[in-house]
Amino acid sequence: MQYNIYVYELKDGKYLLYPRVISNYDNFCINEAAFLYQEIVKNNPIRRLTHTQNGVEAWQIDAYVHLYMRNYGIENVRGGRYNTLKLSKTEEDISEAIKYFSYGLEEQEQRVFQYYEYIDTIVHDPDNYIEKINYYEKTNLERKRFEIDRTIIYDLNWLIRNIEKGFGIFFEISDEYYKLMNELSFIYKQYLNVVEDAQSKIDGLCKYYDNDICKIFFEKPYVFFDKRVIPKERETHKYDYKLDKQLECVIKVFELAIYSLINREEELIFDLNQIPINKIKDQLFILENQINQM
Repeated sequence: MQYNIYVYELKDGKYLLYPRVISNYDNFCINEAAFLYQEIVKNNPIRRLTHTQNGVEAWQIDAYVHLYMRNYGIENVRGGRYNTLKLSKTEEDISEAIKYFSYGLEEQEQRVFQYYEYIDTIVHDPDNYIEKINYYEKTNLERKRFEIDRTIIYDLNWLIRNIEKGFGIFFEISDEYYKLMNELSFIYKQYLNVVEDAQSKIDGLCKYYDNDICKIFFEKPYVFFDKRVIPKERETHKYDYKLDKQLECVIKVFELAIYSLINREEELIFDLNQIPINKIKDQLFILENQINQM
């Protein structure tokens, strides 16, 4: 498969090289190239076509880009596989790179198809797409308020199992234990901050237990768990797992906080998944780019 490489000069004098597979349909506009290299042309639009290199093989494309980089400077040329403003490779790496690449070309062709598909399906003005993007971003920010490290479920189960059977040498698990204590404290406070009726739910759960449950047990969980985990503390208090009703209550409160946060985040993730955000951003880019070309 052969390509034509279209060399565009950008507004600030830099260059963008767009390799396009040779086909019977070559009547395309610069908006197609702009769509594929959105990050590069977003604030530096294409000004004009300066050259077309015809009949280039796929493995020759990046060698041609490298030639332009050598002649005009690495930071002044983008195209082919170099499709971001900031390159992941250093200049030295690029200068020593193998010159023959075809990675990403199939994906680029798919993006070309998307470009024309999106043009045909644009039915709103830019404000409509901006509103959808803003709603998505606002919803995603709301989701982050409920986000937690869900591995804490397994860590809490680890704690319960070891309270039941007793730890061996506490020193061996102390780092993991106190890390969990900090995480439980953080989740408890997060639950109170982001769930409107959190405190009433906690109170409703605790009222079924005769034992007094202190707030400090949740704010500083180690105050509660140390005598159930540290062997010397267990021995001093003659700890009996089967008689420990307070433990059941405290664990249920933490589970309430954990699963309430997870469930709410899942609801918001579902809402976000109903919004084809990448397509909307692409369509907005097409609209804005067309407006800029007028």
